[in-house]
Amino acid sequence: MAQRILIAWEDELARHELARQLEVREYTVLGLHPRAEWLGDLLRSSVDVLVVAPGPDHERIAQLLERMDEPRTTVVARSPSDPTEESAQPSLLEEIERALTERRLRLEIEALRHLVSDRVWNGVLAGRSPAVARLRGELEALESSGSPVLLVGPSGSGRRYVAQALHLLGPRAGGPFHEIDCEIQPHERSAALLFGRLDAPGKRRPGWVERTHGGSLALLGVGRLSFSTQVLLADYLRTGKVAPIGMPGSETSPSSDSNLSVRADVRVLATMMRDPEVEIAQGWLAPALFHAMRGILVRVPSLRERIEDLPELVEVLLRHLGADGVLLTEDAWEWLRDRTWRGNLAELELVLGRALLRRRVRNQIDRPDLETPRK
Repeated sequence: MAQRILIAWEDELARHELARQLEVREYTVLGLHPRAEWLGDLLRSSVDVLVVAPGPDHERIAQLLERMDEPRTTVVARSPSDPTEESAQPSLLEEIERALTERRLRLEIEALRHLVSDRVWNGVLAGRSPAVARLRGELEALESSGSPVLLVGPSGSGRRYVAQALHLLGPRAGGPFHEIDCEIQPHERSAALLFGRLDAPGKRRPGWVERTHGGSLALLGVGRLSFSTQVLLADYLRTGKVAPIGMPGSETSPSSDSNLSVRADVRVLATMMRDPEVEIAQGWLAPALFHAMRGILVRVPSLRERIEDLPELVEVLLRHLGADGVLLTEDAWEWLRDRTWRGNLAELELVLGRALLRRRVRNQIDRPDLETPRK
């Protein structure tokens, strides 16, 4: 789609010169109506960028756009310059292109937010059970926070989707989001992978914490990181500074050169299956890390704790599987309610997907479609 730019300068010569340069770059420049009408044109049209001179008009437009629904127009406030001065125009063109890029990113982030909202708020959090109501309230309170969060819940309960939602529905949505599966990371290399290392004197290789600056880092199964790495992670959460691991052969000790430490603004979203107290007692979780997480703990319930949410969950999962409108017989519902669901939501999605492949009636799932055939 062509990106549309409206130039609201009184200087007609400067306006036409800027329009010519933008059209060469294949942007669509909207025609400028008489001064009394161009604000109405802005409201009626889908304008991506408005170029306006600083002053009362600029302030009035900013207030007006604050009350408009998305997608919002991006305003570039610059005074027109003499079009014969080649030194001034390129910087303005760069500013317009930067505004267009930022607007496109905002729209992409908004689309991702809607996608995650559908998967989390209508998927993992579908239903009206007390357990889900509690979880929904806790997450809404944490959306705008930058604090680290520990997500505790059984395998398959949706902890990973909740971590994604906390990132994309919060203020860091424009920053990077990285997931690290801590259970598959080699213990001897986990510290260097997270915090970076020195490959040679003065030669620094950044780790995942530094690469995620401005965003969120999801550590899946954080209790499976080596104990020493967890202590380093606790130090980072307290100080906000990342020190690379020393030369190869010293994989767990930070460099003693303070000049190599850098600040990294990262929100840590850690997950684990069991209560932190149990993990600490059995030597899996470092107490220092739990305390550094500031006690912000969110429990993601198992499917058995919210079995009354089955109708809403099944409806959402069938829609995600491309089978919206498929109905279940009463025998099928009884089978679903009686199952133990040790694999939680992940198991429910697997069972429904298998039933869709095995169903004998096109728009219906019956109990035999759900049952695992005996060998």
